[in-house]
Amino acid sequence: VKNALKTLTLPWRKGDEVRMRIGTSTNLMFYVRDGSVVQADECLRLCAQEGYRVFDINCCENADPGCPLTQDGWMDWTEKLRQVAEGLGVTFSQSHNPIYNVCMPKTVPDWAWQEELTRRSVVCAGRLGVEWIVVHAGTFLQNGVYDREKTIETNLAYFRPMVALAQSLGCKGIAIENMACLAGQPPQIASATEGLIALVDAFGDPAVGICWDFGHANLTTENQAESLRRIGKRLKATHVADNSGKLDDHTLPFLGRIDWEAVVPVLGEIGYQGDFIYEIHKYMRFTPKALYPSMIRRSIEVAEYLVQMAKQGRKS
Repeated sequence: VKNALKTLTLPWRKGDEVRMRIGTSTNLMFYVRDGSVVQADECLRLCAQEGYRVFDINCCENADPGCPLTQDGWMDWTEKLRQVAEGLGVTFSQSHNPIYNVCMPKTVPDWAWQEELTRRSVVCAGRLGVEWIVVHAGTFLQNGVYDREKTIETNLAYFRPMVALAQSLGCKGIAIENMACLAGQPPQIASATEGLIALVDAFGDPAVGICWDFGHANLTTENQAESLRRIGKRLKATHVADNSGKLDDHTLPFLGRIDWEAVVPVLGEIGYQGDFIYEIHKYMRFTPKALYPSMIRRSIEVAEYLVQMAKQGRKS
């Protein structure tokens, strides 16, 4: 576990340190086998007990019906979570906003409520000391047909005020996540590296970067090692998860089909300065409570192995 807390210095890049702390989303144990919910504060306690010190506060599930961000006392919940984290000596480096098509308000049921949940999520992130807020870009469809130019234009108009709000609350900015190519879905600009880079660069703002989801990338036809090289310094956050290549399984690395030995060293190669954060909420979904500690420890062991691989910048 001690290795998980170290800053990694790459010997071939003098003066260029790769922080890459090991962390997990608070949805690691959100929905569990008996249908109940493990609340974020309890997830922090369980994970901190086994060695985690960095977290992504997942506001997606926490904005589900009946969950904390939907309640009148959401600010009290946020403050309690901040105090719990402070008491445990852990920090939040990322958050994840609620997901809906931000480019097509008329197609989103209860748009105003979704917007309020997003506002609450940004305020929550700021109060918890989050650096990068992970978001999903929207898709603009003109009479049912994908419009790339309008998609970029609409995303710029939507996210610029969010960037300003996030920075006013102490966050560094937003990180737009790469998306998967799934059958039956309309085109998404962030599902291709070229489109993702084009969208981020269109902002012309260092407060807008990229979150790389390894599982999503495995559901495309692109070579994600080459994608990461093209993204380079735009990379600000990560969602680390594995899958079969057919479904977005969100499981622990090496339980799926991703070639981690080919991909992870690229993080070191490009001098990635962010953290190594799991989004593996299906890994422990059906785990008995008695096995939580050992399953959490195993996830840390796997992350330590991968981060050391990134440090070496080569296959091992």
